[in-house]
Amino acid sequence: MYCLGLMSGTSVDSIDAALVKITGKELDLNIELLSGINHDYPDKLRATILEVAGGKPLSMEAYAQLDEAIALCFVEAVDKIKQNHPNIELIGSHGQTVYHRPPNQENIGYTLQLGRGEIIANLTGITTVNNFRVADIAAGGQGAPLVSKIDAYLLSDPEKYRCVQNIGGIGNVTYLPAKKEDNWQKR
Repeated sequence: MYCLGLMSGTSVDSIDAALVKITGKELDLNIELLSGINHDYPDKLRATILEVAGGKPLSMEAYAQLDEAIALCFVEAVDKIKQNHPNIELIGSHGQTVYHRPPNQENIGYTLQLGRGEIIANLTGITTVNNFRVADIAAGGQGAPLVSKIDAYLLSDPEKYRCVQNIGGIGNVTYLPAKKEDNWQKR
């Protein structure tokens, strides 16, 4: 299966797009990177995203326009990859985080990503899965549900124990026991 991942971090420096070919099944996956790009946000859009993420209030109309502009920028990134790889079967889009509050003792937690996957799916004609953080936050997580799973598939070793540090606006550490351990994938 040919899958395209789209992501933009809280630094809003660019949209990262990575096309991978996934073969195998369950815990025996092979993931091959076929193409990757960084698609820059236009300066004005980047400035607006940073203002909103910093707390600038928006009218509902301005919010809708920003959401659409971000989605269209994500579509541009898809189109760049599609020029050389027209066989994309699935898109996973993280969206652009503009607000993130993990759960604590006083709050359930909340996160907001803009750049609707429905727009991406409609304009590209490719099934798009998006808004990954929301369910994880609602379940008491920190809003990074995919990182540890991807780390396990890509970086686990049959014999070695590893810790992997993701350095981003929202950082995390993934502990990877050796695959020789019973139930290593559930730890």
